[in-house]
Formats: sequence, structure tokens, C-alpha cells
Amino acid sequence: DIHNYPSYGGDDAAALQGHRIYYDQTYDYPGSNGIRTSTGGWDSSLSKQYIFKRINDWVTEEFGANSGITVGVSEWGTMSSSNPSLESVIYASHLGTFANNGVELFSPWNWSIGMWETLHLFSKNAKKYSILSTSSLENTVSAYSSINENADSLTIMLVNKNMTASNTITINLSNFNVANGNYKTLQLSSLPANETFVSETQNALKTNTVAVNSNSITITVPALSSTAILLKKAPSITYVSLANRATGLLIDGMGKTTNGDNCGQWSNSGSNAQQWVLETAGSNVKIRNKYTGLYLDGMGRNTNGSIAGQWSSSNSNNQQWTKETAGSYVKFKNTATGLYLDGLGNSANGSDLAQWSSSTSYNQQWTITTVSGPQQVKSVNTEIATVEQAESQMSVYPNPFTSSFELKCDRSDEIVS
Repeated sequence: DIHNYPSYGGDDAAALQGHRIYYDQTYDYPGSNGIRTSTGGWDSSLSKQYIFKRINDWVTEEFGANSGITVGVSEWGTMSSSNPSLESVIYASHLGTFANNGVELFSPWNWSIGMWETLHLFSKNAKKYSILSTSSLENTVSAYSSINENADSLTIMLVNKNMTASNTITINLSNFNVANGNYKTLQLSSLPANETFVSETQNALKTNTVAVNSNSITITVPALSSTAILLKKAPSITYVSLANRATGLLIDGMGKTTNGDNCGQWSNSGSNAQQWVLETAGSNVKIRNKYTGLYLDGMGRNTNGSIAGQWSSSNSNNQQWTKETAGSYVKFKNTATGLYLDGLGNSANGSDLAQWSSSTSYNQQWTITTVSGPQQVKSVNTEIATVEQAESQMSVYPNPFTSSFELKCDRSDEIVS
């Protein structure tokens, strides 16, 4: 446990980098005045602090790895500046850095205007498990991210330390799939001189949304601001194959992408064209092809032997099927026509999938086999770039960043989906 009141001599730009003195081995702290050497004398050339990194290394050397001894700050002083946005961002950078590195105790000695707002933003919206962020440029926007225990909720905290300008960045997510749509953001910026935090419902947080498209986000963060992006993982999708009891052939979309195309049958190939999602539609199901996105469609055909087709999603009963149990097998009855999916006993690859009125024939019985489903989350990777760099496919690392950052999951063995 340490007491730390760093001095920046009124230099706001230096104060905004103050969180780096604890772990960053490359940062030259302007308040450094040297250190007494083991052989006597004073070495004034040492300006890199990384205080907690040194302590952790010493603890590991003396007590071994995983000793349970951690570091903390029981007294910490801020700039006591008259600029609440500055104080807010300085505090946010410390909270994020300490969360990323497992610091369990951090207690400011004095509370400046802006700090209560920041504590509320982090404490209400950060998740249980920190996602470590790294970057190559230590001067502008920081990213501090965390994921919940179920690995289905991710918060990205963006802290812009630029004192005069906003930054527009693009965030690219991987290993954490987010459905396209708009997601909530909470932001602190341009804080007034008077205290604004009163309660969870009465504060200075600005609520907005940001669009996610193909796991990519573009957002502009104002100067001296902290922004929380609250993301939810897209529902897990389970893909199945549908094998005919009589022939063993699988229902196959045949890679056809045009509305009205016939649906076929093929021996097991592992192709995405043979994988389907059974989507709930009231008491029925819709059957969507993984490869094309088209749905099995009865096409309104009510003649025995008529071919089953495929069509883009609609509310038509032609796309809705009642799943009926037949022993350990299932039958699929079209809601519009009452006909059942039927392999017609065809055993040749490429045979059409047909429909027939109800019978006890094995041709109408199918085995549902799970092909792929929800997987354990082992890591979450996020790349962030300026809009210009995203367009030129450039990416740089780590945190704080102006070009990109990569997220790696800390204690990933404890995160499950």
C-alpha cells in the first residue's frame, strides 16, 4: 500500500499521463528527480517510475508467483484543478489502469468536482472481468474494457485525453459477436464548474446510441471525455443437419440463392448448405439455411410429390412448419398446406426435396443432429483505428491509442458462455 501525491507543476498535459507511472516501463515521469543507487550516490538520470511493476516483480522474486500479495493506493491526490472535465479524465485513466492490472485498493484523498461522476460511470457499467488493452501511442484515447461472467455483455470505456479536439475512431470486434443495431452509450464531457452528481438518476451522464454493423463501430468522442459503450452479445445460434431416415441423405439448400429455388438432398458433406437453424415462430418453426439465409418454403403447393422450395424470410405460413415427434425422429408439417417434408425415397445426390400428405413412411421421418452451437469464450479481440486507418486496413497497437487497440481476456479460463 502506498500514498501517492504526484506533482505536475501545473502541467495539465503531464497530469493526463499520470496513470502511466504505475506500470508503463517506457514513460518518463516529469516529476522524477532520480534515485539513490545501491553503491552510494544519486542517479538523476532515472525518470521511469513503473512503481507497481517494480513492486510486483520484487514480490514475485521474494515470495514466488501467485503469492496473493497485491498492491494498492490508500491515499492519492489529484490536480485539484478548477476544470472538472480534466479531473474526471485523470481519475478515469487511473480507474481503468488499475482495473486492468488487478489493483484492489484505490482511495483518493481529496475529491474534485468531476470525480463522483466518473466513479458512478465506472462502478455502474464496468463488468466483472477486465479485458486488458494495449496500444502504441500513449497520448490521446484510452480504452478500458470488461466482460461479465456469462460472457454476453461487454463494456468498452473510451477516455479521450485530448484537451482541445474530438477523435473519431472505428472499433472492430472479434470473438464477441454483436447483432447489427444501435447500442446505448453513456458519456461525460464538458462538465460544469459546479458538482453535478447527486444520484444514479440525477447526474451529468449524456445518453446516446452508437450503431454496430458487422461487428464494427464508428464513434466520435469529445475532448476530455469518458464514454461507455454497452454491448450485448448476439444470441447464440445452433446449427443442425436434417437426415432422412429412409435414405440417410441430408436436406441441402444446394447453394441456391434465388427466391423460389428448389431444395434438394445430398449425402453428408459438412457443407454450410446442409446446415439449418430452427427458428421459433409461435408454436411452429421456420427452417433457415446457414449458407444462403433462405427459408424452407412449401410454396403453397398442395399436391403430393410437389417440390419444397426456398424463399427469403416472410410472415407467410408457407415458411412455417409444425415439428411432430415420430418415435426418436421428427416430421415437419407445412402450416399452409398440411403436407409433410418427404424424401420420396430418392437416394441420389441432388434429388429434390418433396412434400406429401401424412403417412408412416420413413421418407417423412428426419433425424436432427446438432452441427455447431454456442462455444466457450476464450478471448475477446478488439481493434480500433481512426476512420482513415480503418479505410486503408491499417492497425497499430496498444493503449492509450489513436490508431488501434487489441483486447486480451484476463483470467479467460473463468469466462464461459
